[in-house]
Amino acid sequence: MATVTLTFANELNTSIQVGDTAYYTPTVAVAGGASFNSGNFDTASSSSIVEIGVVTVVTHDNKAIVCDIGPSTPTPDEGDFIFFSKDSQANTSGLLGYFAKFKLRNNSTAESELFSVASEVFESSK
Repeated sequence: MATVTLTFANELNTSIQVGDTAYYTPTVAVAGGASFNSGNFDTASSSSIVEIGVVTVVTHDNKAIVCDIGPSTPTPDEGDFIFFSKDSQANTSGLLGYFAKFKLRNNSTAESELFSVASEVFESSK
């Protein structure tokens, strides 16, 4: 299988890891309106998302990732928006273990109100 190396000017997202799936979408420059004082910005369409492939190597020092790609997979151009998704089987976001302990702290001197605290809990053994 072929690979592609994507090198970035900025730091990689700290949560990217081997096994994630990388995607890209072309961006289009849009002139800023009255609410955008800084000028132009880029936008992307969710209908033009292209899967690059599975991430096989992550090098934070070199700001690069390597992805496995198919023979006909188009590669992103400079300026395209590149993002990734996690493997839902390996990266769950629930509590693990038999108990949880947490502390809520407000360091503000202004009055605050907490409306709700919630957790996703399930019985893991019986």
